[in-house]
Amino acid sequence: MNSGFRWLVVLWICASGCKLWSQTDTFVVARMGMTNAATYHLVELLQIRGRWYAPDLLYVDYGKSDYHELFVGAGRTMLQSKNFSLANGCYFDAAVGPAANNTMYLLPWAYVTYQLTSKIGGETYYFPYVPINRSGTLQHLLERAKLEYSWAHFKLGLGYSGYKAGSDPWQNNPFVTGTLRGGKLGDFEIWLQRLPENKPQLQLRYVISHKSH
Repeated sequence: MNSGFRWLVVLWICASGCKLWSQTDTFVVARMGMTNAATYHLVELLQIRGRWYAPDLLYVDYGKSDYHELFVGAGRTMLQSKNFSLANGCYFDAAVGPAANNTMYLLPWAYVTYQLTSKIGGETYYFPYVPINRSGTLQHLLERAKLEYSWAHFKLGLGYSGYKAGSDPWQNNPFVTGTLRGGKLGDFEIWLQRLPENKPQLQLRYVISHKSH
């Protein structure tokens, strides 16, 4: 077991003991990206108690069998109003697999939601990858910044994401998005995205939630 994975186990135990409120919102998220082959797979388990996000556990690969990333994190809503919210937190990320080189990162994140009208709203989610050992590379990911129009059971919108690794140029990845709102069955979202060199990518995103006391 590498040192990064041992840290993930310790943080998981600490986060699991975070019983701060009786009501818990549990979210399960599954995503995948595709061009002519799978570009990534992601699975996340997140619990929100009051203003606290904890625990937040995430797995991602990039269509490769020899490299995976495991995340443990927590966060807190810092500002909350009727039309705006800001949450901040941090992940510890450990790469695992034959190509991982024991790479580890800290990912301080910021998540903003905004409601412009009763029908128009959006969200922005950004984090850097800050390496904590020599095998890592500083990266920046604007995972999404989107604005959507909502109907009773459907949302349609435009968005932008971007990525930069080390000294490489910034990558611009705009997208269009549609979401089927399924209530207790969860929300199913589709992105049609333009990658560098005008490569198209299809992303499938699913999230389901459950309230418990």
